[in-house]
Amino acid sequence: MTTTAAPTSAAPTTITAASTTTTAAPTRTTAAPTTTTAVPTTTIASPTTTTPAVPTTTAAPAGPQEPPTVNEGSRDVSFSLQRPFESALSDSDSPEFQSLADEVTREVNNGYKLRFPGTFSRSLVRSFTNGSVIVDLTVVFTNLTVVPNGTVAVETLIQALATGTTNLAVIVSTITLSQTASTAAPTTTTAAPTTTTAAPTTTTAAPTTTTAAPTTTTAAPDSTESPAADEGTLDLSFSLTRTFQSSLSDPTSPAYRVLTNEVTREVNKGYRFFFPRTYSRSVVRSFRNGSILVEMILVFQNQTVVPTGVLAEQALQALISSGITNLTGLDLSTITARQTASTAAPTTTTAAPTTTTAAPTTTTAAPTTTTAAPTTTTAAPDSTESPAADEGTLDLSFSLTRTFQSSLSDPTSPAYRVLTNEVTREVNKGYRFFFPRTYSRSVVRSFRNGSILVEMILVFQNQTVVPTGVLAEQALQALISSGITNLTGLDLSTITATTTTSGGPTLKMTTTTAFCLPIFLTVIKGLLFST
Repeated sequence: MTTTAAPTSAAPTTITAASTTTTAAPTRTTAAPTTTTAVPTTTIASPTTTTPAVPTTTAAPAGPQEPPTVNEGSRDVSFSLQRPFESALSDSDSPEFQSLADEVTREVNNGYKLRFPGTFSRSLVRSFTNGSVIVDLTVVFTNLTVVPNGTVAVETLIQALATGTTNLAVIVSTITLSQTASTAAPTTTTAAPTTTTAAPTTTTAAPTTTTAAPTTTTAAPDSTESPAADEGTLDLSFSLTRTFQSSLSDPTSPAYRVLTNEVTREVNKGYRFFFPRTYSRSVVRSFRNGSILVEMILVFQNQTVVPTGVLAEQALQALISSGITNLTGLDLSTITARQTASTAAPTTTTAAPTTTTAAPTTTTAAPTTTTAAPTTTTAAPDSTESPAADEGTLDLSFSLTRTFQSSLSDPTSPAYRVLTNEVTREVNKGYRFFFPRTYSRSVVRSFRNGSILVEMILVFQNQTVVPTGVLAEQALQALISSGITNLTGLDLSTITATTTTSGGPTLKMTTTTAFCLPIFLTVIKGLLFST
C-alpha cells in the first residue's frame, strides 16, 4: 500500500532586526529570534532550529594617526598655509606628506593638550589640497560630550599655530570647523540560516549606514568699528615696503579693503597674544604713499588698561621678529605708537543781536569759529643725566665689532654723540621691555678701542630694585638675540654687568629669581625665536 504525503508549504519567514544601540561600552548587536511556523501535515517534518548570530564588536585602542572610533568625539578642521603646493602632497604615503603632516599635528596637539589636558586625544591630517596648501584635519576628543564649541576651538587653534616652534604661515581667516558626530561603522545584521525540511532559507538584512551632515562654522571677521567713548586707544603707524597704488587712497576700492583685512587680521592676532585680556581690535585710518604708510587705531577695553606707546612699539617689533605677526615688508624702524590725540570740537560763538533805541538798527556780529589747534606730543629724548644718590645702578660693558675712530674718545665730537644716542636708545628700549616698572635710563661713560668697547651705567629707580649682574647680562643677550634690541656688531660673549664700584648694597640673586630666570628666558625664547 502506497501512502503519498500531502505537499508541505513553509509559512513566510518574518525576520525583524532589533534596533542597534551604540554606547561608550563595546557594541553588541543581537538579531531578534526568527519564528518559523510550518503548516501541519500528515508527515512529521524534522524540527526547525534557528540559531541567531550574536556579533560582538570591541573597539581597539586608537593610534596617533587613526580615525576617531565610535566612542570618541571629533571636529573636522580646515585652513590654508601660505606656501606653494607640491604634487607629492596629494600622496599620503610620500615623504613630503608625512613631513608636513607631522609638523602640523605636532603644533596642533601641543596647543590642544595645553588647553584640554584631560579630554583631547590627538589630531590627524586627512588630506592636503591645492590652494595654496589647504589642510584638512580632524581633532579627536575622548568622547562626544567634551568636544569644545566652535569659538573655543578656533581660539585654541589660532593660539597653537601662532605660538608653535615652526613657521607654518597659517592664513588665520581661512580657519573653518565643522561638528563631526561620532559615526559608527556600517552595521550589518545577518540572521543565522533558518533550516526547515522543506528547503533551507537564508535571509540577510541589508547594511544600514546613517551619517550626520557636517555643520560648518566660520569665525566671524574682526570688528572694525570706531572706538566708543568708554574705550581706550593708541595711534599706531608703520611703513610697508610695498608699491603704493592710488586706489589705496579710496576706502571703497577693492585694493583698500583687501589690505585693510590683511593688516587688521595680523595686528589683531599679535596684540591679542600680548594683551589677551585688554586688547579689543584695530581700525585702519588711512594708507598713504611712502612706501605704504599705514595709520591705525588700537582699541582697548578702557583707557586705564592702554599700554604705553613704547611698550606697544616693542610688542609689535617682537611679534614681527618672532613670526607671530606676519606682515610682509613691515619696516621695524618705522613703528610708532602714541596716545591718541584729543581733538577739540569746533566752538562757534555768535553774539546776540544788539538793538539801539535811537534808530531801529540791528547789528549782528558775524559768527566766530574757534578751533583748537591740534597738539602734537613728541617724546623727549632719553635723559643721560648721571645717577642721583637715591637711584640704583649697575655697570655694563660690551664690545661692538666696528672700527674705532679716535674722535670717539672725545665726548664733544659728533661721532661720540651719534654713537651715544644709538647705544642708549637701544639699551633703554631693551631694558624697559624687561624691567618696565623699575628701569630708568642708561648713561655712556666712555668708548675705548677694542673694537669699540662700550662702558655704561644702567640706572634704576632705587638700589632695592637693581637686578643682579647675571640677570642683566642674560636679559641683554635675550634682547639682542630676539631683535628687540638692535645694536649691529654687539658680541654677546663680551656682555658684562657688575655692581657699580661707587658703593651701595650688593644684591644677591634670590631663590625666587634663580628659580624663575631659566623659565622666563625659556618662555621668551619660545615666543620670540621662530625657526
